[in-house]
Amino acid sequence: MTTSSSDLVSARPRGHRPYALGLLVLALVQLLWAVRFHDTYAALLSVGAVPPLVLFFSLLGCLLFYTGAIRFFFHPRKGRYFFLAAAVGLGLTIFSWRPVYVWTYPWMLGAAAALLGAGLTRFLKADQ
Repeated sequence: MTTSSSDLVSARPRGHRPYALGLLVLALVQLLWAVRFHDTYAALLSVGAVPPLVLFFSLLGCLLFYTGAIRFFFHPRKGRYFFLAAAVGLGLTIFSWRPVYVWTYPWMLGAAAALLGAGLTRFLKADQ
């Protein structure tokens, strides 16, 4: 028995698109929210209140989160390790940004959304 390419395409799960769009929206909101505070981040770095390594790991965590969200959009079981690495990176840097201040909230949103993305990839993998 042979399978055509149209059968393979129709067998691909399509139920992940609403979740993927939600994660992409969260990634966009997190990006815009973090850009809003770029002056604050620059001021904190210039006075030495936050080490440059913290900013590096924060930006790396955000890039991993965005990459995971894009990969998850195109395939429901991809991006899990990007999400986990982003959650760890952002989660570890939250305390260096002083979590009681409003400029830390974009990093918190990124860490929470990355954990959500990792959970969704796990859930959709188990669903198959």
